[in-house]
Amino acid sequence: MNERITVFMAICWAILGVNLFGETINQTDTPLFRVEGDQPFAFCLKAEIGSRDLEHNDVYVSMDKTRYTAELAVDVLPFMGLFAEAGVAQATLDNRNNDDGSYGFTWGLGADFNLLEFLISESPVIGKKQWLQLRVRAKVESNESNMPGADFSWYEYKVIPSIIYNNNLKTKVNINPTQPMAVATEIGLIFSQIDGKTEPFDEEQIDFSEADNIGVLLGVAFLGKNDWICRVNGELYGSGGGSAIFSIGYNF
Repeated sequence: MNERITVFMAICWAILGVNLFGETINQTDTPLFRVEGDQPFAFCLKAEIGSRDLEHNDVYVSMDKTRYTAELAVDVLPFMGLFAEAGVAQATLDNRNNDDGSYGFTWGLGADFNLLEFLISESPVIGKKQWLQLRVRAKVESNESNMPGADFSWYEYKVIPSIIYNNNLKTKVNINPTQPMAVATEIGLIFSQIDGKTEPFDEEQIDFSEADNIGVLLGVAFLGKNDWICRVNGELYGSGGGSAIFSIGYNF
């Protein structure tokens, strides 16, 4: 696990170095987490439901998981933002008679790096209307869900390069109260690694890793009036596993 943490941190520092010393960076004030706005902070509540295929000595195990978290994000640089989340997680393993694990503590830390932006159109009234954004997200999360007769925990490390299409729908006067102020759609690749283990009370520890470490991210976000934002993401992996992530938050 220490080697994976080292690689994870090296990727983060490499991305940061590209932004600090590269010549192609488009330094803008566009926030990274929000579709549009000047607020440096964001808070959201998230629900994730999904499954992943795990592997132990060429034996495949299916894990169903549920996570409920609260996340706080902040823009620290024009091209970089940090976020932290905490909440509860629950898992079920099919090699343990599909016994449901109890809800345990989960936390996550990560960073978003805005590498490039390509302006498609702009307006003299509202500024940028449509633009593409190349972003890389790096995240580590820890989860616990103890089962009858065994303690189960897993770490997950993700690096997600993605392209985001931003569409600013603001006008000089927005009359329709139900019309979103902006919409963003996202597509990207997921590079994911899992370190999991069960510690049975009367047996040896069993270690698990991911069966597929490459997936696809699809997402859409809507910015409403008064800086409320709603987001839906889907993560799909080659083995048939994946997750649906729903979040609602506020920019301030």
